[in-house]
Formats: sequence, structure tokens, C-alpha cells
Amino acid sequence: MNYWDYLGKNFDSETPIEILEELLKESKEELKEIEEILEEDDPKLNEKATKEELEGFGVFEAPEFCVPIKCDVREFDWEKLAKEGPFDAIIADPPWRLAGPNPTRGVHIGYDTLTDNEIASIVQLLNNWGYRLETTIEWIKMGNSGRIAKGNGYYLQHSKETCLVGIKGNPKPKEYPIDVIVYPRRGQSQKPNTLYEMVEKMYPNGKYLEIFARRNNLRNFWISIGIEF
Repeated sequence: MNYWDYLGKNFDSETPIEILEELLKESKEELKEIEEILEEDDPKLNEKATKEELEGFGVFEAPEFCVPIKCDVREFDWEKLAKEGPFDAIIADPPWRLAGPNPTRGVHIGYDTLTDNEIASIVQLLNNWGYRLETTIEWIKMGNSGRIAKGNGYYLQHSKETCLVGIKGNPKPKEYPIDVIVYPRRGQSQKPNTLYEMVEKMYPNGKYLEIFARRNNLRNFWISIGIEF
């Protein structure tokens, strides 16, 4: 039995000192192994741990050419970012609060959410940034069986998500894709790759920004801002 197995079990002043010393020794050895794996300047990092092991320690390998910025978007210095120049496309997927603490027909969310008022106060809203609502994109979620997936909902079962498309000025996209995406349902808050590909085809070699990004949505050549990394 090592230290981690022993945690949570009862022991008191009558526990033999030899047992406590052995547990402490084992725990130090395990912590040392973890520190070696997480050492940033270790040239053999990828040889010492598999991707799954690193993720278990809270470490993950981001795409080589992405720019992830971990922060609370409510506290981010947006004016400083704006000085870097305008972006060709911005994706924002706020963590909407879709249910109460004990959802029934609502959606159980496995991450922190914001209230409607908190989301409305964030500077990325279309009107606040001077955009006009132009159209929408509909993502039809497919299940493993090849049929439309069924989701939760208060009144109807949700099988799609709607993306509002706002524009500023008179941009000229290189391609004009259709406004429907048919793509398998993914992890919670994980968007379809088709959405990013659509943006990149419309504005190739552009500057792309995602707000409220999560680890499973990081992408090369995108600046991704969020707290779920």
C-alpha cells in the first residue's frame, strides 16, 4: 500500500512510526518522478511520459502554431490586443448557463458558466463591437448511428446549434460556403472542425481569434483565449 492508497484511511497517534515513515518515503519518490516529467527544460519530456500520462498531470500538447492565452475573458486587456491590428474572423462561444444546479430537461454543464447579465457585459458582443447581424450557420449534430443526434432541452430536444454571423464593413470572402454544417456530435463545448475550415477558406492566411476557447478547440494559426486550458 502506498501513500496515495493510504489517503482517506483512518490512522492516529497509535499508528506505528515505521508505517508513516515508509508512506512518506514512497510519496516523496512519486512526487520526484512527477517533477522530473514536468520539468520544462527536460529534453526527453516526450520519451518519459505518454500523452495520456501528461494529461493526467494537467499537461497537454498544444498544436505547434497556435497561440493559447489562458485567462478570464472578463479581466483580459482587450485594448492591448486590439493594438495588434484587426482580425479577419472571430469566434466566440460564451459558456451559457443552460440549467440550474439540478437540471432535469436542461443541460448539465461540466464547466463554469456565466449568467446572461455577465455575458451581456463582455465587450465581444456584436453591437458593442460595431458588428451587424448578417446571417446564421446551423450545425446539425449527427450520432454514431448516422442519424441526427438527440440532446437535452426544456421544450424540444436539441439536435443543432446556431452560430450568429456578424460582419463589420464590407468584407469580401474568397469562398462562399453553405450555411449548414452536418457533423458528428463531439465533446461538451467542442465545435466541429468544419467551422474553422469554413472561416479559413473564406479568409485564407488571415488573423483568427477565438474567445472562450477550450483545450479541445485549439487550432494552428489561431489566437485562442479562455480559462479552460
